[in-house]
Amino acid sequence: MCLSCGYSGLHWHKEGCNRPNHYSHRNDSARLADVVPVWFVLAVLVLASSFRAPSVAARYSAHFGERDGSEIQSIAQMVTQLSLEDKIGQILQIRVYGDYPDFNDPAYRVVRDQIAKYHVGSVDLGARMVGPNLVKGSPARVAEILNQLQRDSRLPLLVAADLERGLASRVSGVPQFPFPMAFGAANDVASVERFGEVTGEEGRAIGIHWAFAPVADVNSNPENPFSERPVRNNSVSRVCPATV
Repeated sequence: MCLSCGYSGLHWHKEGCNRPNHYSHRNDSARLADVVPVWFVLAVLVLASSFRAPSVAARYSAHFGERDGSEIQSIAQMVTQLSLEDKIGQILQIRVYGDYPDFNDPAYRVVRDQIAKYHVGSVDLGARMVGPNLVKGSPARVAEILNQLQRDSRLPLLVAADLERGLASRVSGVPQFPFPMAFGAANDVASVERFGEVTGEEGRAIGIHWAFAPVADVNSNPENPFSERPVRNNSVSRVCPATV
């Protein structure tokens, strides 16, 4: 992932971005500094500026490495130029989908215009319900859409998605994992850790930064019609930390 423009997956950089450093999901030895995207730093600095916290950029640079100092300083400078509307918008999130047929599609234009108008800082990748089925985009199409959204946004977007069953929760043509309750029933921490690792790698590869997972609900009422098949009660403390 490029730290400057937020790009991931099929196209590593926004047009015009000449930063050489990016994170490849194939490089498992990368330091934490290489995988923390610009939206995270921006969010920290926006919140810090609201509370007038001193020297946030300097502390962040010291923690993640001096070689990132110039980039962190440039982000800190960007934050000082944000209006109040910008800062409020950075904590807003709207729903987007991975199956827009093209970027002139009316539904896509609505999303693009909302991001621009309200200075939206985050999007949630959803899936449309058509009849009993969820309509999802392919990995390549989702990556194209998320990269186009990054291109259309003045500031890098934080991309989130419900990934309780891995990438298949929101993307077609990828491995489908069991519901969290199955992992709880198996009570196999090693398998859960591997599931979390695969989910993170696949999500990063197409531009997702934030997984709404695992489901840690305690299924104390079996008659609850809104149950999302969560982890079993006696396994929450083992399975959820392993997934994370």
